[in-house]
Amino acid sequence: MISDCAGQVSGLEMRADAVVLLSRITYGGYSHDVKAFLDRSIPNISPKFEIYKGEMHHKMRYARFPHWIAVGYGDVSDRERQTFAALAERNALNMRPPKHFVVTMQNGGEVDTAMAAMQNIFATEVRV
Repeated sequence: MISDCAGQVSGLEMRADAVVLLSRITYGGYSHDVKAFLDRSIPNISPKFEIYKGEMHHKMRYARFPHWIAVGYGDVSDRERQTFAALAERNALNMRPPKHFVVTMQNGGEVDTAMAAMQNIFATEVRV
């Protein structure tokens, strides 16, 4: 039954205009549940490899991948925020969406700024 559910989520993910990952930043990485989602998304890329931008990456399984938006939050250091952004960038490189974005929030006072950034991304880039 779990594999059926995973297949449905995978199909929905690939048909979406954008995937938004919202995660508490944990030691510069994703929270455990977002990491589990990403691990279960691996079937969306091919198990075969190729050289892409001078590095070895999975081949694309589908002709398109949705836009990739990673939103990280938490009371963390600047270095952890930078690590989170670099990790999201590397994940996007492997998935090869048309465009990818990273937004981070340190505290509740930055929510309005992050929401404005997200609205701008959807209005000018994703255009759903």
